[in-house]
Amino acid sequence: MFKNYMPVEQFRAFVQKHGLKPGLSYLRAIDENPVPVYAPYYTIKVNASNSDPIPQASLGSQLTPLTSDPQRQVALKGVYVTHAWIDAKQLQALAADPSVYYVDIAANLVRSDLAKAGVAGAAQAQVITYPQLIFNSLVEKPYQSK
Repeated sequence: MFKNYMPVEQFRAFVQKHGLKPGLSYLRAIDENPVPVYAPYYTIKVNASNSDPIPQASLGSQLTPLTSDPQRQVALKGVYVTHAWIDAKQLQALAADPSVYYVDIAANLVRSDLAKAGVAGAAQAQVITYPQLIFNSLVEKPYQSK
């Protein structure tokens, strides 16, 4: 989870810098119309491809309907959460990056605890966390009409 929205190109560079293998990333678009007709926040979920952490075609297919509506003035703010894999040796550098707010390794810790307790299939256990909700409540600024 990031301290603020990270522009897509900056996120691509961030992924390279830290050797991340991203999966699902959450992006925010905001309707900047002074009196928005609809709720002003839009969440866009994009799955990484083998070659691109934010495939343009996937992003565009979700963003175009929002930006083509004349009642909206939607601006893409950037990535705010990503689910990714990283070599454990790189965790300290990732957590120390000034753009990072929170690194959640809870799923790995839970699987490790399950394995230590002798639970069958612990390594494959699905542990779901919702960092986007943490961002929404702790990091994101409340919407203010212009």
